[in-house]
Amino acid sequence: TWPAAEPAPSGPERLELPTFELNHAQLCPALSPDGMHLFLGGSFPHTWNTAVTGDLDVFESASEAGAWSVPTRVDSLSAENQHACPMSVTDDGCELTLRQFDIPFAGNTFFLARRTPPSR
Repeated sequence: TWPAAEPAPSGPERLELPTFELNHAQLCPALSPDGMHLFLGGSFPHTWNTAVTGDLDVFESASEAGAWSVPTRVDSLSAENQHACPMSVTDDGCELTLRQFDIPFAGNTFFLARRTPPSR
């Protein structure tokens, strides 16, 4: 963090997402505060079909030596009947906000996913 009166320490840089292939959707990247985990909405292994409900799932990728690991689907955050996109992760990494939606757009449903903090 930095004082509001001071400019940001640097301009934005392109975020290189873990790749599925061009025909798979990648939406809504949400980076954990420690920069070690990236959550994103993705259609892997299927090509995203906006007419199919639940075709966009939540994936997690870990930082590995300057690159992202192969994304893995997070079953507990994905939905069978709606598309799902992560939105943000709290400072302690224990809460994630999640958006579920349909296309054509019929509204949003928002969720708060919680996990138990790791033992120290």
